[in-house]
Amino acid sequence: MIHLRIVSPCDSTDEVVRLIRAGQAASNVAVLRGAALDPPGDLVLADVVREGVNTIVSGLKAIGVDRAGSIALENIDVVVSQAAADADRRVPGYGTDAAVWEEVEARVRDESVLTVSFLVFLVVAALIAAVGLLEDCPS
Repeated sequence: MIHLRIVSPCDSTDEVVRLIRAGQAASNVAVLRGAALDPPGDLVLADVVREGVNTIVSGLKAIGVDRAGSIALENIDVVVSQAAADADRRVPGYGTDAAVWEEVEARVRDESVLTVSFLVFLVVAALIAAVGLLEDCPS
C-alpha cells in the first residue's frame, strides 16, 4: 500500500476526497480542515492500494493539486486493517506487479546524476577492458 499525504486548497478538498473514494482503492481516508500552513489548505490522508495510486495521482494533477498544494507518496510496509484488506480485494491486479509511475519518475530523476566518481570508474573500466583486448586475455 501507499500512504498519500495531500495538501489541498480548501476550495478543492471536497473534489479531492470524491476522487480518492471513487475508485474504491483507498482506505483510512482522513481530512484535517485548515491543518496545512505552507501551502495553506486542508490535509487529506489516505492509504491506497498500489494498483489504484496512478489513477488517483493523475486525477489530483488534473485538478491542479500538485500546483496549488502538494502530493506526497510513502510506501507502507505493513497495514493491519480490515478496511485496507477490503480495498485490496476490490481493486483488480496484484500490488507486487503495480508500478507507481510517480515513484519511478522520482527515482530516475534523483538517482541518475552524472558524477565525477562515476566518470572515473567508467574510464578505469574502459582502460582495463582495452588492456584486456590488447593482451588478448579473456579475464
